[in-house]
Amino acid sequence: MFDYYPDTIEYISKSGQKDMFGYASAKPVSKQVRYVGGKSVQINENNAFREENRLLYQCPFKVEQGDKFKVDGKELIVKYAEEIRDVFCKTIYWEAQVI
Repeated sequence: MFDYYPDTIEYISKSGQKDMFGYASAKPVSKQVRYVGGKSVQINENNAFREENRLLYQCPFKVEQGDKFKVDGKELIVKYAEEIRDVFCKTIYWEAQVI
């Protein structure tokens, strides 16, 4: 189940440095991910709440807040990224919330 990533995106890293796979931020790189669904998040700005609808993706590579996904020609920004681990502290995947 955790090795099946059917969707293809263009991944753009926010850092100017190369990651552990040798990819830098200047070039979009084609990556496989799994689209999971959507999520509504409430955000408090200036003592007022607003709601954001975010898309959830599971990624087999490290994702950080501020990275970009290009899906069907539309550029999406990662608002929240979390590393998901199993009971033995082995990384299973990274969950990315994009908007």
